[in-house]
Amino acid sequence: MAGPAVIQVHPLSEVRARLSGILARFRREGSAAEPVAFGTHRKPEAVLLPYEVYERYEAIARQRERLDWALSAAGSVRAELPGAFSPEHDRQVAAYVDGQIDAIELYQRTVARYRGE
Repeated sequence: MAGPAVIQVHPLSEVRARLSGILARFRREGSAAEPVAFGTHRKPEAVLLPYEVYERYEAIARQRERLDWALSAAGSVRAELPGAFSPEHDRQVAAYVDGQIDAIELYQRTVARYRGE
């Protein structure tokens, strides 16, 4: 696994002076624009990044939370219901993680499937 990327940390005064140029670059380059890290004493404290990149990060974070919840719930279901999870269950977990169904729907479908409903 690769280590963390080496980033240049800019002083706040420099970022403040260059902010309009940074925004222009973000508009021009979109999500391909390099983020700008800044802080004091070359210690990164904050990052400016294109909003598109932030939106993707947030979407991934929400998916990760949903996946963590689904894995935790799967452990509970396994303790209560016999048998292995089916490919259909895996598809429904994927639908939950992608936001196509909610947690209650996933739970109800899982219980119904194992009860033979």
